[in-house]
Amino acid sequence: MEFKKLKQALKNAKCLTDQDREFILDMAKADVTSSSLKSRVKEQTIIDMFNGVFNKRSRVVSKKVLNKYKELLKHYTEEEIKQSMEMAKSDDFHKESGYKYCTIEYFSRAEQIDKWLNVQPVQKKNGFIQPKFYTKDSRNG
Repeated sequence: MEFKKLKQALKNAKCLTDQDREFILDMAKADVTSSSLKSRVKEQTIIDMFNGVFNKRSRVVSKKVLNKYKELLKHYTEEEIKQSMEMAKSDDFHKESGYKYCTIEYFSRAEQIDKWLNVQPVQKKNGFIQPKFYTKDSRNG
């Protein structure tokens, strides 16, 4: 990787020795390479987790979606994201639709992670299956 502007700035800095200039340039290259590698690792982790849960063959995550996951990972763990994917996978609607709405982008939204982490288990009462998401307790209304 070339750092033309950095090289030019280091060249113009009169107080630095050649050794200092090389050291600064090497550190900048290592920093950029390291962050790029970390980004690729996280991207592959997300893809592998999604493909593992839904048995799909996704290969790419856009930068926009990857940035959403980076923000999500500040609030949720990878295990919680995977758990929300598992809960969505067990939903009848998603089963019937062949998981076509379950995409990597779908799970990059905080409201979806929160929704699936807090889903209520299906309960049978007198043969009636309650919906998983409801606003009122059926006993009160």
